[in-house]
Amino acid sequence: MSQIYEIENFLSSEECDTIISWFRDTPKMITNGQYLFNGKTIDYQNIQNTRIKRIINAFKTDATSTAKRIFGEEYLYVDYTAAVLWESGSGMVVHADNVDLEGNPNYCPWRCYSGVLNLNDDFAGGETFFPDHGPYFVKPKKGKLTLYPSDLDFKHGFSTVVGTCFTLPIWFTREKTHIEI
Repeated sequence: MSQIYEIENFLSSEECDTIISWFRDTPKMITNGQYLFNGKTIDYQNIQNTRIKRIINAFKTDATSTAKRIFGEEYLYVDYTAAVLWESGSGMVVHADNVDLEGNPNYCPWRCYSGVLNLNDDFAGGETFFPDHGPYFVKPKKGKLTLYPSDLDFKHGFSTVVGTCFTLPIWFTREKTHIEI
């Protein structure tokens, strides 16, 4: 059985709109360590707006509880969360979140589960796809959270966006030393 879970209405439409409105008006991080995302993200640690921080804190708590329940984990911690802008023409090649495509540990081998929350759905493309599971395509829907293991068995990509897509990715770890603060 697949371990790709789609949970609709994880955030309300109003909460998604609030995050997008804030994100549009807030300077993005010049660099975050990955060229693809330079100038297109704001990570959790850089969020200054208390209303947004409250919404994302509640999201992190609820997403962690949900991931623990569906994956049967006693302990899980959030490793990293960010708001991400995907402009027309952007996408992401197939990859795994904790290893390279040869199975060697990457820069974050402690990640065990991944998630993507769609903040909008008024664009084309922007599907998370899993080539080894059918392929399996996750159609973006505003407020939907998709959860899946971070390993090579669940390598995935992000199809090219036409329009403007906003996401809130989240990664989980079993290791307390990698908790996002």
